[in-house]
Amino acid sequence: MRMYVLAAATLLWATGCGEDGVKDETGDTTSTTSTTGTGTTGTGTTGTGTTGTGTTTGTGTGTTTGTTGTGTGTTSVTTPTTTTPTDCATWLLTYELTGSRLFIESDIADYEVTLQEPYSDDLNMGPGQMTIRVPDVGGAPGAGRVDIVEFEMTQDYSVGVEGFAYVRTNLEVASGEALCGLVSGEQSAAGDDVAWPDPNMPGYCQNGSVSCEGLFCGTGGSPAEGSPILVDDECSPMPLNGLQLSADYQTLGMTPVVLRDKDGSRLRLGLMGSQISAVLDDATPKCACP
Repeated sequence: MRMYVLAAATLLWATGCGEDGVKDETGDTTSTTSTTGTGTTGTGTTGTGTTGTGTTTGTGTGTTTGTTGTGTGTTSVTTPTTTTPTDCATWLLTYELTGSRLFIESDIADYEVTLQEPYSDDLNMGPGQMTIRVPDVGGAPGAGRVDIVEFEMTQDYSVGVEGFAYVRTNLEVASGEALCGLVSGEQSAAGDDVAWPDPNMPGYCQNGSVSCEGLFCGTGGSPAEGSPILVDDECSPMPLNGLQLSADYQTLGMTPVVLRDKDGSRLRLGLMGSQISAVLDDATPKCACP
């Protein structure tokens, strides 16, 4: 009986975690076009030039009389060529978090919930995704500043024994979208773990419910049967361990972090994922530039 009550309480505790920059550079190139003029007997015209931005135009303002001659003149035309680079380029990489695990641990019973299909199975949950931003290095994702842009996961699972205390958790967890990054870290080289100066991801928000069916519901912190606990936008920082990115950025992982530790029960979350999308953002917001 104690086992069922604690399982219910553990699941209840699981709810508690909880201007674009433009860099301008201008270079000018000059092309020269020559024109030839011929003077007339007795009268020659002398041109004086006025200089404008980018072009030079000749206009006649005087005359000379009494001599015969010929002459040639040259007019230079400057055509500006401007190169204005876009904002810094980065990659937005999205990972499907299949294989991630939620560990529910106590002195009486332990459960392991896996993000995998079929999501409707008692000890399965999902789906889940994470999007990160990494620098563009030679036209491909590379090392440097790493931002978590968005995180979302469906935590929908059941533990316990039907008829005694069968607790169902149905939560939607989300952080972001934050184009400037929910949290920023640094990866020294491709294949290295991402180190977080502040290892906490803000805005880990939960919405949903926790319900219970069985004779022992309503004890040990579990909701009473027929009276689910509603979770409405409960937000807190999510702790982070180093994010493990493969050298080709196709997979990620994170060793389990403790989301909740109370009254002899712990809730831990470990991440695993495979890349499903890579988008080059060549107009990255200035706040997210490396």
